[in-house]
Amino acid sequence: MKTNDKEAVDDNYVSIGFWLFSFLIMAFPFVNILMTIYWAFSGNNQSRKNFFRAVMLLWVIFITFLTVMIILGNKETIQNFIKGLGFG
Repeated sequence: MKTNDKEAVDDNYVSIGFWLFSFLIMAFPFVNILMTIYWAFSGNNQSRKNFFRAVMLLWVIFITFLTVMIILGNKETIQNFIKGLGFG
């Protein structure tokens, strides 16, 4: 049975051009945050939405890690340990 070309189009297809465009946009500060949020929650393309939701999750993990390191870095014992390793 032959299918129509319109039926064979995958709704979750993301072109190479879009990926190049999105990586270019991600290089600009503040614009990348706005566009990531926009692409994560708009449209019907699940692949694109899942990718940008994963990017946002990585941001949260990274910011949480940095926050913990800053808090621990202010502790005198941690600072002395780092100095003892030769990094401070």
